[in-house]
Amino acid sequence: MPSSPAASLKSKILLDIENAKNSQALKKAKLGVKKFPKDPDFRSLAGFVLQSEGQYKKSVPFFLGAAKIRPRSEKDIENLTSALEMSNQILAAEKYLTQTIGRYPDILHAYSLLGNLLARQERWNELVEFATNSLSVFPDKIELLTLRGTAYSHLNLYNESFNDRLSAYELSPTHPMAARLFAQALHQKGAQAEAKKVLTGIVGRDPKDLDAIYDLSMLTTAKDAGKLLALTDQISEDEVPEVDLLHYARANLIKISQSLTDALPIYATANAIRFSHNPYESEKENKGFDLAEQQFATKSVIVNASEVEARVPIFVVGQPRSGTTLLEMMLSSCEQVHGCGELGAARQFCKTFQESNHQFTASDAAELAHHYYSNLPNPAESSLATVDKMPHNYQILGYILSAIPNAKVVNILRDPRDTALSTWIQRFPAGGIRYANDLISMAHSANLYRRYMELWRKTFASKILNVQYEQLTRDPENVSKRIAQHCGINWDPAMISPERNTGTVKTASVDQVRNKISTRSIGSWQQAADELKPFLDELNFDLWPEYDL
Repeated sequence: MPSSPAASLKSKILLDIENAKNSQALKKAKLGVKKFPKDPDFRSLAGFVLQSEGQYKKSVPFFLGAAKIRPRSEKDIENLTSALEMSNQILAAEKYLTQTIGRYPDILHAYSLLGNLLARQERWNELVEFATNSLSVFPDKIELLTLRGTAYSHLNLYNESFNDRLSAYELSPTHPMAARLFAQALHQKGAQAEAKKVLTGIVGRDPKDLDAIYDLSMLTTAKDAGKLLALTDQISEDEVPEVDLLHYARANLIKISQSLTDALPIYATANAIRFSHNPYESEKENKGFDLAEQQFATKSVIVNASEVEARVPIFVVGQPRSGTTLLEMMLSSCEQVHGCGELGAARQFCKTFQESNHQFTASDAAELAHHYYSNLPNPAESSLATVDKMPHNYQILGYILSAIPNAKVVNILRDPRDTALSTWIQRFPAGGIRYANDLISMAHSANLYRRYMELWRKTFASKILNVQYEQLTRDPENVSKRIAQHCGINWDPAMISPERNTGTVKTASVDQVRNKISTRSIGSWQQAADELKPFLDELNFDLWPEYDL
C-alpha cells in the first residue's frame, strides 16, 4: 500500500536530517506545515532542525504550533519548554508549564519539567514548595521526591533530603536515578558499604550505567576495580553525554588497581576535556580582586551594627582540597556547634561587588547580614555557633566581616603542591571550580588566594586565624584548642576524633573525613612532580613563605 503524501514527505525530511542536510530538511518541513497545517509533526520537525542549528528562538513558534495541536503530548510539551529555556525565555517556559499543569493536571511529565526548570535555576525554596504541593496530589511520583530531595540538600536540610531519597528508593529500588541518589545520600552520611551495595545493584542491572560506575570508582577496592575497569572498556565515547566522566572513572579505577602514575595521563585527558567546555576566566578573577582592594585598602571600612546575633558565625576558608571539610567536622563535633556545610548565601549577595564598581555601603552591610542569617538552615537556630565552610569565601571576607562584626574566620593553609595534586585528580560539579582542570589556571588561583588573604590581614587580622593543615594533622589536640579559643567556643575532646561525627558530608572529602586524622597525604605531590610542572612554574613561591618551595 503506497504511503500518503504527508508520510512520504516526512520520510524525506528524516532522511535529510540523517544525512546532515539541515537546510533541505527545514525547507521541506516548512512546506509540510503549509500543505498539512493540521499535522503537528511538520512543525516539530522544523523546530528540531532549527534547534539543532542553535536557532532556539526561531524554533519556538514551530514547537508552540505543534503543542497547540497536541496540547497533551509529553514530547511537544518538552520540546517547547526546552526551546523557551534555551532561548533564555525562562519566565515564559515557567508560565507555559504552570498553565499546562492547570489545564491538564494528570500530565505527570509537566510536573517533572517544571521541577527540573526550577532546579536548573537553583530556585531551591520554590522547588521545595512546588514539589510538596505536587506530591500532595501524586505522593508516589519518584522524580518529584528526588527533585525535592536535591533541593533540600542544596538548602543543607540533610535529614529531609535523605528521607525523600529513601522514599523514592523504597517506591522503586530498580529506578536508576532513585537508586543512585539514595546511594549518594548513604555515602554522604558515611554508610559506604550500603552505598556500594546499592550502586553494585545498578551496575548489575545495567553494566553501561556510567554514573553508577563513576560513583563506585570512589568506593571500590583494588580487588573489584579491575572488573569495573573492564566494564568501562565496553563503553564508547559516543554513548555518553559527558565524555570526561568516562575518563575520570577510568582514571580512578586505574589509580586503585594499578598506581597513581599510571592514572595521571587519563586524569590529564579528563581535565582537558572539561576545561575546553568550561575555561577559567583569569581576567574576571583579577577584576574581582582589584575591586575588593579598591573597596578595603583605600577607604574606611564599613561596619554594620544593626544586626548582630548572639551565636558566633565561624567561616572556614581556604583552597578547595586544603582541609576545610576536616576542620568543619572537627568544629561541629563540639556540642552546640552546627556545621552548615558550604553555604552560598554570602557569595550570592556579594556577586554584584565582585563584578562591578558598585560601592559597598553601610546599608549593603546590613542587608548582607540579614540575607546571610535568613538563609541559615533551620537546625542552626538553636546553636551557639555555626560553621560555614565555603572555601571561596576567602574572596569576600572583607564584606562578610564588615557585615557580621562578631564573625570569626579560620583560614586553613596547605602545601599548594599537595592541594594542586588533590584538585587535579578530583572531578568537581559542572561549572563550579573552573581552574581545577588546568594547571596554569590553578596556579593563578592559588596566587590570588594568598593575595586576598594578605589584603584581609591588613584590616581584619584579629578576626582571622591561620592554621596549617600539616600542623593540624600532626598535633590536632593543641591546634584545635587554639582554634576553639579563637572562635570563642569551649574545646571538646571530640574535636580530635572527627571520624565519629555523623554529620552529612557533600564535598569531595566525603571519604577522607570518615577516617582518623592522618598525615599520610603530606608530600603526596612528589608522586606527580613532572605532571605538576606547569603549576609549579606559575606558582609565586614568595607568596607561600610557610613552605619550603
